[in-house]
Amino acid sequence: MSAGTRRSMSRTAGRQSQGTRTVAKSNYVRTNAKGMGKLFASANYMMFRPNEEGETHRHGHNGLKEHEPHEVHTWLAEQSKEHQYCYRLVLSPGRNLGEEAMLHWANRTLREGGHDTYMVFVHAGDKGHTQNPHVHVLLMSDLRLDKQDFWVMRTTGDRLVAGIEAAYQHNPHLSWDKWQAMQAERAAKADAVENGPAKSGVKSKGQDETGESGNDRKEEPQKAERQRRMQMDMDM
Repeated sequence: MSAGTRRSMSRTAGRQSQGTRTVAKSNYVRTNAKGMGKLFASANYMMFRPNEEGETHRHGHNGLKEHEPHEVHTWLAEQSKEHQYCYRLVLSPGRNLGEEAMLHWANRTLREGGHDTYMVFVHAGDKGHTQNPHVHVLLMSDLRLDKQDFWVMRTTGDRLVAGIEAAYQHNPHLSWDKWQAMQAERAAKADAVENGPAKSGVKSKGQDETGESGNDRKEEPQKAERQRRMQMDMDM
């Protein structure tokens, strides 16, 4: 399913929703020569704003992997050549998720809303600088986003947050990459159940391919003896 199709479906679903807890707000910068200075300044603010301990370094994340600051700068320069607008977003689920859960939530909220070209910076947990966990996002777009687009982000965020929060309460060290690996493992197991296990010369219960097991062979003389006695009784 393409990003455009997901975005269209999400917009339709969003119109049917009532009230949200997720916060989604932004402004945009045109990706021309005049706007690039603002974008690099925004990226640096998102990556290097101090947390409560004074630490400043945050990675960017594009839904697939982490990026060092210099890689974020390269990405920003490359994507600005291909897209007309860059939105500077703030997303918050309205509750205190940890760093990994916040990243997971933001990635899924954006991707299920039909957005694929972005960079997320988490301000939560050890990397938070306020008491309100949130993420900053640089989101590339060829079109101007409207109220409905942000409504979709909020309703999607609300729909996802409860399940993600529950998962991370039981898996406190579950990263975005580990979650993807876990989903792939579940899919592989489901496929194995559907298609059945591979055939081998000996089955798990000691049966060979003819269906005979060691126990079956031991019972053969006993069956023959029972049949012989039954025949004798009938003859009498």
